[in-house]
Parts: sequence; structure tokens; C-alpha cells
Amino acid sequence: MGQPSFSDCERVRGVISASLDGEVSEVEQATADVHLAVCAECQAYAASVTATSGLLRATPLEELDFQIVLPSHRLRLARTMQLGAAAAAVAATVFLSVTVGTTQNSGLSPLSASAAAGPAAYLQSPEYELRMLQRASADSPPAHAHYAV
Repeated sequence: MGQPSFSDCERVRGVISASLDGEVSEVEQATADVHLAVCAECQAYAASVTATSGLLRATPLEELDFQIVLPSHRLRLARTMQLGAAAAAVAATVFLSVTVGTTQNSGLSPLSASAAAGPAAYLQSPEYELRMLQRASADSPPAHAHYAV
């Protein structure tokens, strides 16, 4: 027999934890015992978990001086409905944005359509270039005005 595999150790450690609560069958316990006979790491795990469990079980219960109140079923249902309504509102907003954006883009003028096609098509429009030159010359003062004394 070779070394126990990692999956064997994980399975046996699950059996060890369950056995502390008395939740394993005799067959599972026997299989774990065979593995524990050859695996030192699982023996150390079993000793550690058994000691920790014993310590926890020996500790006296704490008496609370306040009451713990769990939310009612109606409150949880209301929160779930609020979350669903918020998700529906977000979905409706996205749907309307896409729909309106698509509808508005379908009625574009040729100049606007070239602008929507991308920057290269936008700048290749002669009408656009002419308008930009006219705007630039109308908005800016003559170049020699800066040098006037």
C-alpha cells in the first residue's frame, strides 16, 4: 500500500468531524479507523478536533440578557419584492435607452450619419469641414490683432 491520497484524507476528515456528533455509520467509522492507522496527519487532525470539540462541549452556556429577534417572513418577502422591483426598473431603463437610441439614430441626416459612422467618416464630409472653417474664422479674431500696439 502506498501513501494515502489527498482525497482520502479529506473524506476521512469529514467522517471524523461527523463522528464527533455521532452521525456516522459503523462502516464509515471502520474505514476511517483503517485510514487513521496509516496516516499521521489525519491522526493529528483527529486529536486536535476531538480536543477542541471536548473543550466547547465542556464550556457552560452563556445566558444572554437581551432577546434575539429574527425578521418575520413578511419582512423578508417585502425585501425580496423591493429587490425584484429595482431589478425590473434597471432592466426597463436599459431597454428603453437602447430602443430610443436606435430609433433616434435611424433618422439621421447624411452629415449626422457620417458622424455616427466614426471619426474618419465624420471628418471626410466636405460640408462638415467647410462649416468648421467658417465657424473658426467667425469665432476667432484676426491673427494680426494680437500684434497690434
